[in-house]
Amino acid sequence: MLSTYPGGSRGLGLLLLRAAVGAVAISYGAIDLSTSAQAFVAFLFGIAAAITGFFLMAGFLTQFAGGLVAMGATIIAFSWFPVPAPGQIETRLMAVFVAIVAAAVMPLGAGAFSVDARLFGRREIIIPRTPRSPNP
Repeated sequence: MLSTYPGGSRGLGLLLLRAAVGAVAISYGAIDLSTSAQAFVAFLFGIAAAITGFFLMAGFLTQFAGGLVAMGATIIAFSWFPVPAPGQIETRLMAVFVAIVAAAVMPLGAGAFSVDARLFGRREIIIPRTPRSPNP
């Protein structure tokens, strides 16, 4: 039963979401690294995409890595230059989708099954009840 694990099904859902976006970022990086003979900037973009993809998959610095993946996918989606390797994963619509999902990972956080959860622990916010004064 999933509810007995820390984080429950939400933690597992965030793990799957992070893994999917991370795998796409790693594949973007691998495509750019394979075509790195063309430009040094593409090589740097490929390295950055692969590293942030691994960070997302592990759940390490999730908000930072999600922001970088969202920014990179947005650059791919709205770039005037042709994509390096045309294929199913390199369509502009797919890049927009990856940008949206990576941006959604940022405020959600890493979840229970992540390096961030092990390093920083779970946080519980307790909002104290204050009595409301009557309006005059």
